[in-house]
Amino acid sequence: MKAKNSGRHYVLSAVSAWLALVGLLCIGLGIITDYIETRQVRQASDNAVRYIQNKYGITAEVIKVNERLSPDDGKRRIQMSCNDKSFIVCAEDMCDSDFGRDSYQYDDIAAAFAEKISSELQGGIFVRSQVENTETFDDRSVYWGTILFDTYFDGTNLDEIMNENFSGYLTMLLYDTDLSEHSELIKWLCDHRFDLELVCLDTKEHMEEFSGFISSNVNYYGISPVYYKYYAPHLTDYLKAKDGVITQSGVDIRLKAAHEFSYCRFEDNEEKAFPKTPENDDLGMEISEYDVLGEVYEHRVDKDIIKTPISQEYCFNNKEGRTWIYYPLDKLEGYKLEDIALVYTHISGVTNDIIRPKKCGDYAVFECLHSNTVLFFRLVDYPEN
Repeated sequence: MKAKNSGRHYVLSAVSAWLALVGLLCIGLGIITDYIETRQVRQASDNAVRYIQNKYGITAEVIKVNERLSPDDGKRRIQMSCNDKSFIVCAEDMCDSDFGRDSYQYDDIAAAFAEKISSELQGGIFVRSQVENTETFDDRSVYWGTILFDTYFDGTNLDEIMNENFSGYLTMLLYDTDLSEHSELIKWLCDHRFDLELVCLDTKEHMEEFSGFISSNVNYYGISPVYYKYYAPHLTDYLKAKDGVITQSGVDIRLKAAHEFSYCRFEDNEEKAFPKTPENDDLGMEISEYDVLGEVYEHRVDKDIIKTPISQEYCFNNKEGRTWIYYPLDKLEGYKLEDIALVYTHISGVTNDIIRPKKCGDYAVFECLHSNTVLFFRLVDYPEN
């Protein structure tokens, strides 16, 4: 029994010793890791301070040194400050190095870019632009991007800066502009891998109004194509480029006239691309020979909806699901736009609804739904309250 106990004691002692050794190794590795991290942070800080001093002749303060994005990266993203100006530097953390890229001149470069564009595309409105974006990237962003620059910007070498610094995007509204007259600038942007969306409207007033119309609906991908449909009568030119290649040029929206108004329907898959009219776009829009709305609403509780008609009754085949109607505002003089409604119905009276317009330039714009059916409609003066 004593021998057995001695053997068990020996095993337990060996395990304890092994666990103690593992614990010491972990502590040692932790100390070494902390030492390496501290040394790398100090090295990256020293390199960043020296890099800024050599490039701009200023002494900057290190605010924060971020972790490497990957273990083998060898570079750190460093937040710095000088004269109440915050900026970012990318510097190496393993040894003394003159390598660096920074965002110190970002605002100056962005302003020079905007001035170059604005000097040729005069009077336009910048909707979105990567060069215009001055928000500080968070810790999850990559080092390389248009906010970090290697070459010193002296005010005259924008081309050199743009040649080095990746790609970007630009969405811009213009008015009374023929984009074919600006082919050199467009080529310059495409050569520098800018994704473009240049939208031309007929007048400055409509451009400014459209800018307000889309202001809260612009995202990373640009302007949602549905908003172009509202201003279709005022669009004069359009250009889109992706990865330096022009993918669309011109406006392929064909409005049709129908006595008092214009109308159009658009191709399927309409939310994914700039809208255009399909090849087969004949809706058979015509003045109705019957008072279908009157008959349908005659025995309805809400028959007062059609009590005060503004337009004649029309009928059309809404076979593609959505038809857009552009009614000139000058034909609605004497009425309050917020009181106007488009009332439509199927001949059976089963499908019916009222649509309020959106004021878009010189038109009250209505979007009619319900596909694969012949609809009858007219405009009425029908206040909501």
